[in-house]
Amino acid sequence: MNAARVSYYTADSVKVHDVLSWELLVLAHLNWEITSPTGFDFFDHLSARLPSLHTLRPAFTSVLHRIQRCRLLIYLG
Repeated sequence: MNAARVSYYTADSVKVHDVLSWELLVLAHLNWEITSPTGFDFFDHLSARLPSLHTLRPAFTSVLHRIQRCRLLIYLG
């Protein structure tokens, strides 16, 4: 559910910018780190729909780790 929908469900008594501010406040107080999604976040969902993908998981994991390692090295370099 996004902030606009929350605002809509409250008949606009809570504005979108207020919802977004509250989200940031909650994240800050809970010390949650949010990151961009990676391939790992999607693979299990896709493989649940296509069981033939299960056999590819080890290779997928290996390749994704290599890609992330290279990106980290580039970032640190």
